[in-house]
Amino acid sequence: MNIGIWDSLYNIILLLFWNIIWTTDGFDMVRNPLLSPIIKLQNKTIDFLKPILPFMPHQIIAATAFIFLIVFRGITIPPGAEWELILGIGGATIQDGSILTKIFFSFLSFAIFIFKIWALSLIYIKTKQQASYNTNTDALFSLAKPFSFITITIRPVVIFIFGMLIAYSLMIFGSSDQSTSTLLVTITQLAVLSLSGLVSVLGIIRHLTAIMIIGSLFAAFAAAPQIQRFCREGIDTLIGPMRRHPIRIGMFDLTPIIFLLAIQFAWEFLNLMLSNALTNIS
Repeated sequence: MNIGIWDSLYNIILLLFWNIIWTTDGFDMVRNPLLSPIIKLQNKTIDFLKPILPFMPHQIIAATAFIFLIVFRGITIPPGAEWELILGIGGATIQDGSILTKIFFSFLSFAIFIFKIWALSLIYIKTKQQASYNTNTDALFSLAKPFSFITITIRPVVIFIFGMLIAYSLMIFGSSDQSTSTLLVTITQLAVLSLSGLVSVLGIIRHLTAIMIIGSLFAAFAAAPQIQRFCREGIDTLIGPMRRHPIRIGMFDLTPIIFLLAIQFAWEFLNLMLSNALTNIS
């Protein structure tokens, strides 16, 4: 049994508690319609847990619940379940590991999940003020805490090193033998794997763009203006500067399609380059 889908859903639940840990402004983000349901759910969850940890700040309650859920996932994985974690072109799989190994994998799974959110924020967010101009980027700024708090000039370095640490953890559980590799070779391999993790975000952007395009077309045919507006705003956020120079044929705006094809080409090309580099290094 592969637990990939359930693992992703579990990470979304963990993200709710992770976000509370780094929220110090009293949940004043309710004004954002995308964040409002999340904030309400977080408030209800904290109210439910308060009797267990009375007189404790929200952050302590959330951190305790977060650690509990990380450990709980690790110890409740069914025997024989195949658990695969992937970062770019690297990855590792466990099936019958020890309890400690599964708990570590549980933590590592969330680390990869949050790495991807941080990578998206690195592309679309520079400052909090800039993020607040758009509902989507404002929501992404909130979900990318505490990474979005870091100065933009050092964010690439922080996430690159974070990716290398994840890659090293995956390398430990991977099937490749690193015992004969020199320190320089190992560091170079980790750097390539970290870059591949960042490149993999292009695949996420591609999927999100395709979903928004399909959703926009469906909303147009179904006469659902709210859904169409949401998808249009999502497309505008994803394609970024390309929106300033639309590509049209008559009444049809082909900019999102061109963007989708460009992202697909860039993703495949960079993956190929990094895969060849990793092979040559090995």
